[in-house]
Amino acid sequence: MKKNEQELNEMATKVLNLSNEIGRLMHALTETQEVPLELTHNQFMSAVYLLRLKTATMTEISDASGISASAMTGIIDRLIEKGIAVRERDTDDRRVVKIMLSQKGNDMIGQIAKTIRSKMVALLEKMVPEDRTNLINVFERIIKAIKNNV
Repeated sequence: MKKNEQELNEMATKVLNLSNEIGRLMHALTETQEVPLELTHNQFMSAVYLLRLKTATMTEISDASGISASAMTGIIDRLIEKGIAVRERDTDDRRVVKIMLSQKGNDMIGQIAKTIRSKMVALLEKMVPEDRTNLINVFERIIKAIKNNV
């Protein structure tokens, strides 16, 4: 293996490890809340997506998360069982089922998202402005590269 290829493989491993660690730590922030969350990472991220959109179809949630529709159905079923989400038929087209957060889900996920955002602001405040800008630029380039290769 060439030196450059070896370096790139090592860097790829490091990027993946760092990405996993960031995801784990961000999820851990949800575990420190006063409200017992008891949600998996995928359940939490689906609920956050619903918080942002207010309402979505199963297909929209599945597409946004990259999780298959059948797996997403199970995730949403568990959110409904926990009283965090609800299903409603579309008033214009009864074939369409919309998913949205319940009042309990809105309150709980909204509070947790607000707490996580304030912790992220505190972390960003510790960085110099140039590093914050670079961080955003790198994330945007990674997302763009991934989308272009899919």
